[in-house]
Amino acid sequence: LIGALIGRGGSTLKELMDKTNAKIYIDMRKQDSESRDVLIKGSKEAVEAAAKLVTEQMDESRATRREREILIFSNQEMGAIIGRGGQQISRVKDETGVHINIVPRADDDGEDTSEHADR
Repeated sequence: LIGALIGRGGSTLKELMDKTNAKIYIDMRKQDSESRDVLIKGSKEAVEAAAKLVTEQMDESRATRREREILIFSNQEMGAIIGRGGQQISRVKDETGVHINIVPRADDDGEDTSEHADR
């Protein structure tokens, strides 16, 4: 997520600093950590504006972040998942907002099976 704040070649971070006249420092020493410290310096107004934009940028990044899960099912199981005329899988997509791809895949018995979902 911190990459979204930094941007390609630091472009997003530079843009935020230019817009707010604040200095934004990201502690990159914690490479294996899930969190990073962000220090914002400047006038009170600049710090408040930069903090707001940093928060918005991170919220936007979290909202657009996609995850992927790959699930493998037998042909019989796939019939139950898809349902008659695709009604069951359509209901799951509609209720969850998940994008589901069904991809043929040969299993050990030579049957085509597979399923994966992007959240």
